[in-house]
Amino acid sequence: MSFTFSCADSMYVSLQINLSYCSVTDIGLLSLSSICGLQNMTIVHLAGITPNGLTAALMVCGGLTKVKLHEAFKSMMPAHMLKSVEARGCIFQWINKPFKVLYIVLLPFLFASALC
Repeated sequence: MSFTFSCADSMYVSLQINLSYCSVTDIGLLSLSSICGLQNMTIVHLAGITPNGLTAALMVCGGLTKVKLHEAFKSMMPAHMLKSVEARGCIFQWINKPFKVLYIVLLPFLFASALC
């Protein structure tokens, strides 16, 4: 996410936000969608949102020009909503990407030496 500042000291998000592999609720996504200047949003693997929450967020965010979504959402989204968002100039990119699990291994001797 990148930030720019206007002369009036108002903060605008210019360009994009990537929420993939995050845990965000419907309410959180709706709040993020109201950020002024948000143009691109990527939501590939996101825990905690429902199709209704995603629909509401996309309808609220009028400045979107590109949205990347996991293709599993395509069949869950109302067709009229997709057409409405596309009519405002937004392009949907449907991604079929398997979920990646990241493992973090803590080595006991490294952790113990950090405490000393």
